[in-house]
Amino acid sequence: DEPAADLGVAAAIASSFLDRPIDPQTLLVGEIGLAGEVRAVGNIELRVREGAKLGFTRAVVPEAVSRQVPPSEGVAVRPAASLQEVWEVLFCGTPRRPAQASGSVEKICTAVLGLYASG
Repeated sequence: DEPAADLGVAAAIASSFLDRPIDPQTLLVGEIGLAGEVRAVGNIELRVREGAKLGFTRAVVPEAVSRQVPPSEGVAVRPAASLQEVWEVLFCGTPRRPAQASGSVEKICTAVLGLYASG
Protein backbone atom coordinates (compact mmCIF):
# COMPACT_ATOMS: atom_id res chain seq x y z
CA ASP A 1 0.00 0.00 0.00
CA GLU A 2 2.94 2.34 -0.62
CA PRO A 3 2.73 3.87 -4.10
CA ALA A 4 6.22 5.37 -3.72
CA ALA A 5 7.59 1.83 -4.06
CA ASP A 6 6.20 1.42 -7.61
CA LEU A 7 9.35 2.71 -9.25
CA GLY A 8 11.64 0.38 -7.32
CA VAL A 9 9.49 -2.66 -8.07
CA ALA A 10 9.27 -1.84 -11.80
CA ALA A 11 13.03 -1.28 -11.96
CA ALA A 12 13.71 -4.61 -10.25
CA ILE A 13 11.50 -6.41 -12.77
CA ALA A 14 13.19 -4.65 -15.71
CA SER A 15 16.64 -5.42 -14.26
CA SER A 16 15.79 -9.10 -13.97
CA PHE A 17 14.23 -9.27 -17.43
CA LEU A 18 17.24 -7.58 -19.03
CA ASP A 19 19.78 -9.31 -16.80
CA ARG A 20 21.22 -5.86 -16.15
CA PRO A 21 22.17 -4.80 -12.64
CA ILE A 22 21.01 -1.58 -11.05
CA ASP A 23 23.62 0.30 -9.08
CA PRO A 24 22.94 -0.81 -5.49
CA GLN A 25 23.49 2.76 -4.29
CA THR A 26 20.53 4.02 -6.34
CA LEU A 27 17.33 4.96 -4.51
CA LEU A 28 14.13 4.80 -6.59
CA VAL A 29 11.07 6.66 -5.32
CA GLY A 30 7.87 7.31 -7.26
CA GLU A 31 4.43 6.13 -8.23
CA ILE A 32 3.87 4.87 -11.77
CA GLY A 33 0.73 5.83 -13.68
CA LEU A 34 -0.98 3.64 -16.27
CA ALA A 35 0.58 5.62 -19.12
CA GLY A 36 4.10 5.17 -17.74
CA GLU A 37 4.36 8.57 -16.09
CA VAL A 38 6.28 8.85 -12.84
CA ARG A 39 3.94 10.55 -10.39
CA ALA A 40 4.77 12.67 -7.38
CA VAL A 41 4.79 11.18 -3.89
CA GLY A 42 4.69 12.85 -0.50
CA ASN A 43 7.61 13.47 1.83
CA ILE A 44 10.20 13.26 -0.96
CA GLU A 45 12.74 15.34 0.95
CA LEU A 46 12.49 13.05 3.98
CA ARG A 47 12.70 9.92 1.82
CA VAL A 48 15.88 11.08 0.09
CA ARG A 49 17.44 12.25 3.37
CA GLU A 50 16.75 8.86 4.98
CA GLY A 51 18.13 7.13 1.89
CA ALA A 52 21.34 9.12 2.25
CA LYS A 53 21.64 7.92 5.85
CA LEU A 54 21.42 4.35 4.52
CA GLY A 55 24.25 4.97 2.03
CA PHE A 56 22.41 5.72 -1.20
CA THR A 57 24.40 8.10 -3.41
CA ARG A 58 21.92 8.59 -6.26
CA ALA A 59 18.15 9.10 -6.12
CA VAL A 60 15.74 8.85 -9.06
CA VAL A 61 12.65 10.82 -8.08
CA PRO A 62 9.53 12.18 -9.80
CA GLU A 63 10.33 15.31 -11.76
CA ALA A 64 7.28 17.06 -10.31
CA VAL A 65 8.77 17.02 -6.80
CA SER A 66 12.48 16.96 -7.56
CA ARG A 67 12.87 20.65 -6.70
CA GLN A 68 11.65 19.90 -3.18
CA VAL A 69 14.83 17.94 -2.54
CA PRO A 70 17.55 20.36 -1.43
CA PRO A 71 21.08 19.70 -2.58
CA SER A 72 22.58 17.32 -0.05
CA GLU A 73 25.99 15.95 0.50
CA GLY A 74 26.59 12.73 -1.34
CA VAL A 75 23.21 12.25 -3.08
CA ALA A 76 22.81 13.10 -6.75
CA VAL A 77 19.12 13.62 -7.53
CA ARG A 78 17.96 12.55 -10.99
CA PRO A 79 14.44 13.72 -11.87
CA ALA A 80 12.29 11.53 -14.13
CA ALA A 81 8.88 12.24 -15.63
CA SER A 82 8.39 8.85 -17.32
CA LEU A 83 9.52 5.25 -17.18
CA GLN A 84 11.46 5.88 -20.38
CA GLU A 85 13.56 8.47 -18.55
CA VAL A 86 14.08 6.07 -15.64
CA TRP A 87 15.24 3.30 -17.98
CA GLU A 88 17.68 5.69 -19.63
CA VAL A 89 19.17 6.61 -16.24
CA LEU A 90 19.33 3.03 -14.98
CA PHE A 91 20.27 0.96 -18.00
CA CYS A 92 21.75 3.09 -20.79
CA GLY A 93 25.46 3.38 -20.35
CA THR A 94 25.87 0.76 -17.61
CA PRO A 95 27.99 -2.30 -18.37
CA ARG A 96 26.42 -5.71 -18.65
CA ARG A 97 27.38 -8.46 -16.24
CA PRO A 98 30.54 -10.19 -17.52
CA ALA A 99 28.74 -13.49 -18.14
CA GLN A 100 26.20 -11.68 -20.35
CA ALA A 101 28.62 -9.44 -22.26
CA SER A 102 27.19 -10.03 -25.74
CA GLY A 103 25.46 -7.12 -27.45
CA SER A 104 25.98 -3.40 -27.24
CA VAL A 105 24.62 -0.89 -24.77
CA GLU A 106 22.75 0.81 -27.60
CA LYS A 107 20.90 -2.40 -28.48
CA ILE A 108 19.94 -2.95 -24.87
CA CYS A 109 18.73 0.61 -24.45
CA THR A 110 16.71 0.28 -27.64
CA ALA A 111 15.18 -2.95 -26.33
CA VAL A 112 14.30 -1.39 -23.00
CA LEU A 113 12.78 1.66 -24.60
CA GLY A 114 10.95 -0.56 -27.09
CA LEU A 115 9.42 -2.53 -24.24
CA TYR A 116 8.19 0.69 -22.72
CA ALA A 117 6.76 1.94 -26.02
CA SER A 118 4.97 -1.31 -26.82
CA GLY A 119 3.57 -1.76 -23.30
